[in-house]
Amino acid sequence: MHRRPHKISLLLLNDPAGSDRKHYVWIKSLMRFIASKYTHAHDRHVCMSCLQSFMSTGVLRDHKCYCHMHEPQQWMYLTRVESKLAFTRHQYQFLYDFYLVANFECFLVPSDDGTTAHIPSSYCVYLVTPHERYRMPPHAYVDTMMATS
Repeated sequence: MHRRPHKISLLLLNDPAGSDRKHYVWIKSLMRFIASKYTHAHDRHVCMSCLQSFMSTGVLRDHKCYCHMHEPQQWMYLTRVESKLAFTRHQYQFLYDFYLVANFECFLVPSDDGTTAHIPSSYCVYLVTPHERYRMPPHAYVDTMMATS
């Protein structure tokens, strides 16, 4: 397939009603079909094995030597019902309704003995909770003496 001078791209469509009927559709421009999410004016070059798109023919050529070691891809698109995400693993939720997110910043100051000391300069603490009455804005502190020196 990869050494043929002319390549034709076809898309196999299944019947949305669920019957066994299938229909082939000719893809006139594989680059426009695969790389339509890219709005740049540059052409994209598509690998016929994995349908990955690239900005230059050189990158595509380098990719092909690795890609052709594998079987070609088959893409399956989900139905409208299958494409909806739902959270079902409730055992992985947070165990507690309250938790703190904290960030501490330090300045690195060289010491006399050749080591480096971490001098605290600021912090921010934020309480995360689903309970509306306990919510508050993040609390931040900046040591103005360290920030100006």
